[in-house]
Amino acid sequence: PNSKYSICISTRREGDKGEGPHGPVIHVRTKCSEPLLPPLIEEITSELQYNTTYPKTKVIIKWKDPAPSSINCNRIQKYI
Repeated sequence: PNSKYSICISTRREGDKGEGPHGPVIHVRTKCSEPLLPPLIEEITSELQYNTTYPKTKVIIKWKDPAPSSINCNRIQKYI
Protein backbone atom coordinates (compact mmCIF):
# COMPACT_ATOMS: atom_id res chain seq x y z
CA PRO A 1 0.00 0.00 0.00
CA ASN A 2 1.05 3.60 -0.72
CA SER A 3 4.01 2.40 -2.83
CA LYS A 4 5.47 4.46 -5.66
CA TYR A 5 6.43 2.82 -8.97
CA SER A 6 8.16 4.14 -12.09
CA ILE A 7 7.07 2.33 -15.25
CA CYS A 8 8.28 2.43 -18.84
CA ILE A 9 7.70 0.08 -21.77
CA SER A 10 9.97 -1.06 -24.57
CA THR A 11 9.13 -3.34 -27.48
CA ARG A 12 11.08 -6.49 -28.33
CA ARG A 13 11.25 -8.90 -31.19
CA GLU A 14 13.51 -11.82 -31.94
CA GLY A 15 16.66 -11.28 -33.90
CA ASP A 16 19.41 -8.70 -34.24
CA LYS A 17 18.55 -5.25 -32.85
CA GLY A 18 15.33 -6.69 -31.50
CA GLU A 19 14.85 -4.28 -28.62
CA GLY A 20 13.26 -0.91 -29.25
CA PRO A 21 13.79 2.30 -27.30
CA HIS A 22 12.21 2.76 -23.91
CA GLY A 23 9.01 4.78 -23.86
CA PRO A 24 8.38 7.68 -21.49
CA VAL A 25 8.49 6.97 -17.76
CA ILE A 26 5.28 7.36 -15.78
CA HIS A 27 5.11 7.50 -11.99
CA VAL A 28 2.20 5.87 -10.16
CA ARG A 29 1.34 5.26 -6.52
CA THR A 30 -0.81 2.46 -5.15
CA LYS A 31 -3.78 3.23 -2.91
CA CYS A 32 -3.27 3.70 0.80
CA SER A 33 -4.19 1.04 3.31
CA GLU A 34 -6.72 1.59 6.07
CA PRO A 35 -5.49 3.75 8.98
CA LEU A 36 -4.55 1.99 12.21
CA LEU A 37 -6.45 4.53 14.31
CA PRO A 38 -9.61 6.56 13.67
CA PRO A 39 -9.69 10.36 13.99
CA LEU A 40 -10.42 11.72 17.44
CA ILE A 41 -13.87 13.35 17.55
CA GLU A 42 -13.51 16.52 19.61
CA GLU A 43 -16.96 18.06 19.35
CA ILE A 44 -20.34 17.45 17.73
CA THR A 45 -22.93 20.20 17.74
CA SER A 46 -26.25 20.65 16.00
CA GLU A 47 -28.43 23.63 15.36
CA LEU A 48 -32.01 23.73 14.14
CA GLN A 49 -32.48 26.42 11.51
CA TYR A 50 -35.94 27.71 10.65
CA ASN A 51 -36.91 29.38 7.43
CA THR A 52 -40.18 30.07 5.61
CA THR A 53 -40.37 26.76 3.71
CA TYR A 54 -38.95 24.00 5.90
CA PRO A 55 -36.72 23.54 8.94
CA LYS A 56 -33.25 22.13 8.52
CA THR A 57 -30.60 20.90 10.92
CA LYS A 58 -26.98 21.98 10.72
CA VAL A 59 -24.45 19.51 12.17
CA ILE A 60 -20.84 20.48 12.89
CA ILE A 61 -18.22 17.83 13.65
CA LYS A 62 -14.71 18.80 14.76
CA TRP A 63 -11.97 16.18 14.84
CA LYS A 64 -8.20 15.68 15.04
CA ASP A 65 -6.44 13.42 12.59
CA PRO A 66 -4.55 10.51 14.17
CA ALA A 67 -0.75 10.60 14.31
CA PRO A 68 0.77 10.50 10.79
CA SER A 69 2.52 7.20 11.61
CA SER A 70 -0.88 5.52 12.12
CA ILE A 71 -2.44 6.78 8.88
CA ASN A 72 -0.37 4.48 6.58
CA CYS A 73 -0.41 7.13 3.89
CA ASN A 74 1.37 10.32 2.95
CA ARG A 75 -1.81 11.95 1.69
CA ILE A 76 -5.43 12.06 2.81
CA GLN A 77 -7.75 12.40 -0.17
CA LYS A 78 -11.17 12.26 1.42
CA TYR A 79 -13.11 11.42 4.51
CA ILE A 80 -16.09 9.08 4.41
